[in-house]
Amino acid sequence: MAAIPLTQTGPEDGGNFEFQWQGPYLNAHILTDVGRKRQRNEDSCAICAPEEKAKSDTFGRLFAVADGMGGVHGGEFASRLALNTIVETYFDGPGGNIPSRLRDAVHAANRRIYEEAEHNPNY
Repeated sequence: MAAIPLTQTGPEDGGNFEFQWQGPYLNAHILTDVGRKRQRNEDSCAICAPEEKAKSDTFGRLFAVADGMGGVHGGEFASRLALNTIVETYFDGPGGNIPSRLRDAVHAANRRIYEEAEHNPNY
């Protein structure tokens, strides 16, 4: 996989997370909150803005959110795995137009989460 320099997911410690990104024509802000019912925030979010001009021109920027399943074993892991897989597949997967790349990326994430749950009884 080629390096995608700007990918923000968070937070590893399960707390609140805030990140701001500014591109030439777009500002984005990520803000997560644990809330009042849970001890940990299992949600993940990603902003991917390739610095490689050709990749950026072809695929644009990718913004994604994955819900962490609210306390289910492995929810935090699953949300991170989903986003990492989506980013990898979208930017570095086989050809296709943007809608088909997004569809393929979501299908790949679903497969990886399912396979991980099948092979790891903790999840």
